[in-house]
Amino acid sequence: MNRTQILHLNVGKRRLAQQSLLNDRSLEKFQAICVVEPYIFANPDNNEPTIPQDQRWQIYRQTTSKEGVEPRYAFKSAIWANTRSRTTQIPIDCSDTTAIAGMGTTIIL
Repeated sequence: MNRTQILHLNVGKRRLAQQSLLNDRSLEKFQAICVVEPYIFANPDNNEPTIPQDQRWQIYRQTTSKEGVEPRYAFKSAIWANTRSRTTQIPIDCSDTTAIAGMGTTIIL
């Protein structure tokens, strides 16, 4: 039987907590990591809200961001989908919600 493994965690906007999560080799078999309050920084080139990337995970964030706020408060959730899984983003007009489809399921965070 195939099982979908999804981890859900609130990292409280802490960079080290998020990096530790993405570097944890024991999570390689998970299909998705859903993070509430991800660590977000301002891209030095354009001041856009940015989330750290990892080659093993495809990052999805809200399709709508809050305007007129510091980059670290632009959105409240992110989903890292394992690159071995086929996933697509579902557009949602809300800066607090991220959604993807794939892996035989839909994830809304």
